[in-house]
Amino acid sequence: MSDPNNCPNLPMSTSARFRRVLLPTALGMILVAMILWPVMWINPSYLIQGSSADHLYHFPTIEQFADELPSPHYDDYPAATAPGYHTLLAIPRSLGFGYTTIRMMGSLWTIAIMGALIGVCVRRFGYGALIVAMPVLITNYILFPGIWLLPDNAGWFGVVLITLLCLNDRVSNTRLVVMGACLLGLVWMRQVHIWAAAPIWLSAWIGSGAQVPAKPVEFFSSLGSRTNRGLIALICTLPAFGLLGWFVWMWGGLVPPTFQDEHAGINLATPGFVLLQISVLSVFFSPILLARLRGIWQGHRTVFLFVVGLGLLLGLGPVSSFSVDDGRYGGWWNLVRHTPEAMGRSPIFLIGSVAGSVCVMLWGSLCSRRDAWVLGSILAVFVCSQTINERSWQRYHEPMLIVLICIIFARSDIQTVRRRSVLVGSVALTALLAFVTATQLTEQVSRDSSDPRVDALRAKKASQNTIQNP
Repeated sequence: MSDPNNCPNLPMSTSARFRRVLLPTALGMILVAMILWPVMWINPSYLIQGSSADHLYHFPTIEQFADELPSPHYDDYPAATAPGYHTLLAIPRSLGFGYTTIRMMGSLWTIAIMGALIGVCVRRFGYGALIVAMPVLITNYILFPGIWLLPDNAGWFGVVLITLLCLNDRVSNTRLVVMGACLLGLVWMRQVHIWAAAPIWLSAWIGSGAQVPAKPVEFFSSLGSRTNRGLIALICTLPAFGLLGWFVWMWGGLVPPTFQDEHAGINLATPGFVLLQISVLSVFFSPILLARLRGIWQGHRTVFLFVVGLGLLLGLGPVSSFSVDDGRYGGWWNLVRHTPEAMGRSPIFLIGSVAGSVCVMLWGSLCSRRDAWVLGSILAVFVCSQTINERSWQRYHEPMLIVLICIIFARSDIQTVRRRSVLVGSVALTALLAFVTATQLTEQVSRDSSDPRVDALRAKKASQNTIQNP
């Protein structure tokens, strides 16, 4: 394992810190704003083009809460997510701010995500941090929620923040309290991210320095101190579970009553599909990963064979054919759709699952021992949480995977030659994602223009405008 702390953490003067960290981060956030906001100015009306989810669910929820303030009705509303995102934006809406301004306020979550990621990358890559973090922004699963009123990025910001806090090896009660507060806010935004409690528990359990288990068998060593830290972490996360419990009690389920029949179920193909996505993303950084493969094979052959076997199991076990009814469609499922299959199993899916398993091991070899524990737990718990969603959609997975890659590069021991490979791979990945995003944008506008629900909403808003402005 490499040591991500190869650069000495010497104290920096205020001016040096500004030049090295704050200035590139601030410029990166300004760049992100200049990418997002012009689209809103060019397209100020939410009934012209954009995301139908904005039109049909999230902006109506914001307007409903704005009308109901100061006591919005959380028992049911036209969105399947927790009410935090909509409540915050309902406040300026109730004060008379228009749709475009509300969208700009909603984009602050996306700007914050990029600021956090650029900030952690800048110490290793300087201004190249903007390039390393750019794939996160350009994927349409992050870019679209930054342009239109979608709550996804409010949730992803909380996930990024908790991940970075968990990776900090200075475990303290104060830090655990902060992480618990972040988890509470995260669940208020997106209840599906309750899984983020697990890495908080783990980061407290494994501790730091010499306490971090070198092998799985050491996980239960020093049981007393680990238990104390684990109990404190558990207590700090209880408010988030209490909030989720209140939602479940109020809604009669994990989502508001209007959406009770959606997203329920289990999709056993999700773990393999996540691995397939990892294998695709890893292609862009193959010079870095392949350089680790020989050492892994020579020094950890048993682990390598176990990982390959796990990939085979996840690739062959579940049905992996394209199916709209079973939630296996969109994204790379379209590649599966156009390739042969046998007994409901796709060879592309199998190859991707095995390759993805190996890539996970190679990515882990770039991490310090503690980072490997934390990031490995985040990936495992995240995949488990997505497996209990019937819809195995790439939009639910890809942002998390690209964020993890970005963080690994920020904290790994990348030598100068490999640093260039990181930058080149990031540029290539950004180019591919930009092409996909442009294609998706065209298709989204086409879908919106032919969606009868959007037509009905246009008619409703036109009627309201006529009444207000006779």
